[in-house]
Amino acid sequence: MKFLQQTKKTTAGTVVLVLIFASATTLADVADPNLTLKGDQDGTVFRSLTVEGENRVQIQFARPQLAITVDPDLAPGLILDDALDILDRTLPDLVRPFLATSVTATSNYVPRPWLTPYRKGAVAHFTPQLENVSSWKLQIIDSRGRTAMVFVGEGRPDDVIEWDGIRLDGTSAPVGYTYSFVLSARDEAGNQRRFVGDSFELPAFWRDDADGSEFSASGAEWLVSLADRSHGSPLSLATASGINLRSQPTETVRIVATHRTASGAQELAKKIANSLEPLVIGNSQRIVVETRIEAAAPADGTVLVSTRAGRS
Repeated sequence: MKFLQQTKKTTAGTVVLVLIFASATTLADVADPNLTLKGDQDGTVFRSLTVEGENRVQIQFARPQLAITVDPDLAPGLILDDALDILDRTLPDLVRPFLATSVTATSNYVPRPWLTPYRKGAVAHFTPQLENVSSWKLQIIDSRGRTAMVFVGEGRPDDVIEWDGIRLDGTSAPVGYTYSFVLSARDEAGNQRRFVGDSFELPAFWRDDADGSEFSASGAEWLVSLADRSHGSPLSLATASGINLRSQPTETVRIVATHRTASGAQELAKKIANSLEPLVIGNSQRIVVETRIEAAAPADGTVLVSTRAGRS
C-alpha cells in the first residue's frame, strides 16, 4: 500500500501527520474488530490514529513538556566566591573621568611653531683633522667627569662629527654644564696620540621622536626668558607650542629642575610651571613638577620639560 505523507501543526502545539493513501485499500480489510470504520461518522479515531474517509489517516503525537532546571549556585560561570573576589572583577575606573575632564579644558594660546629658541638636530660639531690613522675615538665628557657620548671609527674620520645631545644611556644631556672632548687616534704603525679639546656648553635644544618631546635648557636661560615682559617668555611660548602640537591633552608634562639647593630647584620649577599652565592645552594637573639636588649643578640650575615616559 503506497501513501503520501503530509505534516500539519495544530494551534495546541500538537504535530499531526496526515497520510494520504494512493490506493483504495481501507482499514476494513484488517481482521481486528477494534479497527472497524464506522460509516455514519466523518472520521473514526483509533487512539492516536484517526481515519477520515477511505484514504486519509491522521496520526497525532503528543509533544512532552520541556522542563529546564538550573541551579544558579552550581551553574558554570555563576559560582559565587568570596566578597573580595567579586569586587575585584569590576574595579572602579578612577582615571577615565579625570581624563575626560582634562580633554575638555582648552587654552587660548595659539601654537607658534616658527619660534626658534630651541635648537633641533645637532647641538655640537667637531672637526677632527686627522690623516694616516687606522682608528680613532672621540669622547665627550661633562664637567662632572662623566662620559656623555663616544664616537669611534676606522680610518680617516669624517670632516665633521655631529652630536645631537643624546647621551650613551639615551637621555638628553643637561644644558648649563660645561663639556669637553678628548680625541684619540692610532696610526698604522700602532702609535697613539691624544688631543684634549676646548670646553663648550650646549644651547637649549628640543628632542622630538615617537616617544614624545623633551625641551632642555639651562636655568639661566629660563630666568632670562621669564623676565621678558614685552611679548611673553620665548622659552615658555616655544615649549607650549611643541607640547600642544605633538602631545595629547591627557599626557603628563614633567618639569624636572636640577639645582644645588632644594629651595632653588623648587623655586625654578614653580616659575616654569606657572608660565606654562595658561599656555598648555588640558587640565593644569597634567603638569607635574620634579626637583633634583646636585652639588655640581650649574649656579642657576638646569631644566628639562618632557612628555616622554620613563627616566630622563
